[in-house]
Amino acid sequence: MGSDLSRHPAVRHSAPMISNDQRRYLFEELCAEIEWASRCWRSYHQLFGNPEHTELMRKVAPVFFGAYQRLLRDGILMSIQKLLDPAISKGDASASIEMLLQRLPQTADPKVTRRLKKRLNLMRKECEEIKDWRNREGAHFDLPTVLIQAPEPKVRLRVVKQVIKAITEFLTDFAGEFYPDITHVGCPHAGHQKTTTRGSRFSSSATGWRQFGQTSPVLLGGCTGNVLVASRGAVSSPRTDLKN
Repeated sequence: MGSDLSRHPAVRHSAPMISNDQRRYLFEELCAEIEWASRCWRSYHQLFGNPEHTELMRKVAPVFFGAYQRLLRDGILMSIQKLLDPAISKGDASASIEMLLQRLPQTADPKVTRRLKKRLNLMRKECEEIKDWRNREGAHFDLPTVLIQAPEPKVRLRVVKQVIKAITEFLTDFAGEFYPDITHVGCPHAGHQKTTTRGSRFSSSATGWRQFGQTSPVLLGGCTGNVLVASRGAVSSPRTDLKN
């Protein structure tokens, strides 16, 4: 019988060798992922950053737009975290920025490599909130959090804005060093929009069901300061996250 070498521990716990063409393809996939996150982020601002728009969505289709708001939120945060994941996680190789840096050509300038690794570490440090959200809600249901025995994970909107901009600039600079024929990375408008969201947050909460009107249980409804409240398991209703 043949054997699948990719399942062998010695193979799974080391990053695979990749060709120059594969490295470029990996880079292009990372660019596509941050562009997708950028466009979702821009849509999030356009749809839910205006109180009048949000109120109209509540009246017209609260469940649909509330669900779409949550899908956008989760998609943005998961895309960011996937890009910042380790090259090797539990023995499996990940198509992440760290993998890209680990597979640079031997001719790469060591100073450039060190500078890029330092920037990656800085982005990860700035995104601890997103990693915590992913670990406790996005990819797993953390039991203490679900039982309200631990603080709810929260991600500030300004952190999301800053890291999308930082990753886009990182990949743009990477292209300048290794792929000068690539002149555009990500969505040019994402991360540069003028907002006043210093206190705003994405957040998840196990505080139970909230009521919208007479009959609709709400997932993302009502304003609690500048905090977006998301009660698990409830049907959705959109809310305004950006406060002037």
